[in-house]
Amino acid sequence: MITRRTALLGAAVAALVAAAPALAADDLKLPRQAVELVAPPFVHPHQQATKEGPKIIEFRLTIKEKESSSTTPAPSFRP
Repeated sequence: MITRRTALLGAAVAALVAAAPALAADDLKLPRQAVELVAPPFVHPHQQATKEGPKIIEFRLTIKEKESSSTTPAPSFRP
């Protein structure tokens, strides 16, 4: 019979096993490439198919918050 404790322990072990590859990403000795993002609708130079080995691509996205000029606190729906 499976008890609650056994089920919770099994779920915790499954979560750790699933997260192990993400935790090991820092240990990879892959080359890194920093890519500078450009304004839409353009894209950075890239290839659709490559014969190079695996590498880590680094992107930096800066978010700027701006004040909204809207006076309505929520979307209004008119019938």
